[in-house]
Amino acid sequence: MMAGEAEARRRGRCVVFQINDQTRFHNAEEVTAEQNHFNRAVARLTQMAGGVGCKVEAVEYVVNPALQVVYERKKAKMTALLALKGGGEVDERLLCHGTSFGASENIIRNNFSMKYCPWFPGRFGWGMYFSESTRMAMRFNRGGGPALPAE
Repeated sequence: MMAGEAEARRRGRCVVFQINDQTRFHNAEEVTAEQNHFNRAVARLTQMAGGVGCKVEAVEYVVNPALQVVYERKKAKMTALLALKGGGEVDERLLCHGTSFGASENIIRNNFSMKYCPWFPGRFGWGMYFSESTRMAMRFNRGGGPALPAE
């Protein structure tokens, strides 16, 4: 766990940890939580970019206990529904959502919500769009915002 992560979880507080790329990540003998989060993010982003290497300067690792509870409850409901239909596992995927920086802050704290969607329909109708491709998500961001990974 990151320094301060256990306290944030215990208090139910949303905390964003900024992890910057540092050469010590590549030469450290003992893998730290910080290094592990950074390297996992780079590996996932590279995979989502179609294997094309990308330069990642920083990673924001978000701890949001309230959203974690919502996620776990939803996953449990989906698992129960699958059990009623004969079994199977929930197919979790890491997807990207192109958005503005301002909207990404709201999503990190409060989750995705249709009440924040623009009132005009998107290319495929009104709703939120996600993609397995970072390139595709970046085509839909507004104001130079990130392709926000959503798990």
